[in-house]
Amino acid sequence: MSAGRDRLFWALGEIGRGQTGRAKELLLAAEQDVPISSGWIWLRSQIGLAYLALGDTLSARRVDKELEAWEREQGVDPEEDYLHRRQILTALVAAEDGSPEVAINQLLRLAELENRENAFLTAALAESYLAAGRSSEAEAALLELLELRWLSYEGLVPWIQAHLELARLYEEMGNSEAADRYYQQYLELWGEGGEGGQDTGFK
Repeated sequence: MSAGRDRLFWALGEIGRGQTGRAKELLLAAEQDVPISSGWIWLRSQIGLAYLALGDTLSARRVDKELEAWEREQGVDPEEDYLHRRQILTALVAAEDGSPEVAINQLLRLAELENRENAFLTAALAESYLAAGRSSEAEAALLELLELRWLSYEGLVPWIQAHLELARLYEEMGNSEAADRYYQQYLELWGEGGEGGQDTGFK
């Protein structure tokens, strides 16, 4: 399981660097390490979310369907995960398949049940708002994401990505000053994560 988790986060780094081929190899290897079984559905779901970050909707949809079939065969409700990554994966697949409003409604229902800060849920709402063309709500969700406290290292992934998404959104809105600020912050975060702060790989 540790190997699968390591490969997953390695893949996310490669996605950020634009190394999509290497990221796909790592995610396929991670799938081999992480079984579809009770206790590990959250990590399998996270792999599906990584496929979405890669832009590989087909693989994300496959992971989602495999998990759905497992749940049906086992006669159980979706695996409990306090960050709701299983349900978030299903919602984001719907958004990628052209139904962002369906995804937003599903995610808002989850948000009503939340009693903790959840970076993955807030990030998924931002992505779905962007897909629906609801820029002001996407901006609010991304800004909220930057203010969240972290309960685990996993939360850093959507937090870092939010800087890039905000920069792109402000660029589209014609706010070049804000866009430049968040692009710079994103680059600085990459630099801090690299050896000696060099070679971010950002294009």
